[in-house]
Amino acid sequence: MAHPRTTRTTGPRVDFSESYDPSVLKGRSALVTGGSLGIGHGCVESLAENGVYVTFADVNAEAGQAAEKELKDKGLNVQFVQTDVSSWEALVAVFKAAVAFSPSNTVDIVIPNAGVGGVSVAHWLSNTPVNSVTNDPLPPPTRCADINYMAVRNTIYAAMYYFRNFPGKEDATHSKQIIFVASMAGYSPMASVIDYNSSKWGVRGMFWALRNVPHILGEGKPLFRVNLIAPTWVKTNLTARFQQLIEGGNSTVKMAEVSDCTDVVLRMASDEKVVGRAAAIAADKKSFDVCDESEGPGAAQVLNDPEYLKFFGYGPAVEVSKKPSEADSAKFLDSAASEKVPNPTVLSVEDSLKAAVPVPNAA
Repeated sequence: MAHPRTTRTTGPRVDFSESYDPSVLKGRSALVTGGSLGIGHGCVESLAENGVYVTFADVNAEAGQAAEKELKDKGLNVQFVQTDVSSWEALVAVFKAAVAFSPSNTVDIVIPNAGVGGVSVAHWLSNTPVNSVTNDPLPPPTRCADINYMAVRNTIYAAMYYFRNFPGKEDATHSKQIIFVASMAGYSPMASVIDYNSSKWGVRGMFWALRNVPHILGEGKPLFRVNLIAPTWVKTNLTARFQQLIEGGNSTVKMAEVSDCTDVVLRMASDEKVVGRAAAIAADKKSFDVCDESEGPGAAQVLNDPEYLKFFGYGPAVEVSKKPSEADSAKFLDSAASEKVPNPTVLSVEDSLKAAVPVPNAA
């Protein structure tokens, strides 16, 4: 038997400006983690508006309940389950809830979107906690790795189990699918931000590992496919205060809308020909296929294009109108690392502006 790595099943490069038919999603079932705010909320709403029964998980009960009420008041089929995605037992519970909520007793689409920010090494060195007796440094926080990598990994394992054991009605035209939410931080370096940067490279590694195994669920089971979105700067409640800094002055960067993300997610979810593709999310409906590994090693051919670097704000030529104050940076870092904010969208803005490299959007 051929090793999965030698079996190329990735679909052709995708033009994400093309039209598609999301009506094929009607009646299907989806699970979105981190679905109360930002990109996650946009995915929940867009899927539900197209007839999908959406279960969304979030650690933030207040935001989740508010989002559930908002969407149910629109007549959409959604349910909120408060979930700490770092708990395996909690993940199993939310998958069981999603299966029960589905008219076909299954889950068809999983979007492991939950994520948090993390401090940079530079920030940690300036604020290193120490043992009050020995003055030895205490270990750095692991929450970013726990949520952005390990919880995504565990969500994938749970998804594969429920895809296989609760396949729903037999329908050869629809595959089971995972849409990864990475970041352009999974393709580009972020000066000293090792936790977040490495976690998004890790998500991309999961995507690579699963992109060429369409029969992994077993004989007689549904086909399986994965895709990935890689946002950079996206307008959300948490990035609003930095919009002028990012887009002002001589900056070439333009922030995307949440709808720019959800347009691509809907295309991936509804078009069975989109297989194993990664899309960079860009403003003004200009999201594009980064050709990750299939057409060139590590998407290098696309991502080293000067126009890409200029458009997304990477590289030394980028300028910003002014740097945020130390108070604003500290306040933002505190909120991004807080468990009360389940889906912070950026992190360590001050460090990134010093390096002239915008921080890509977090899930």
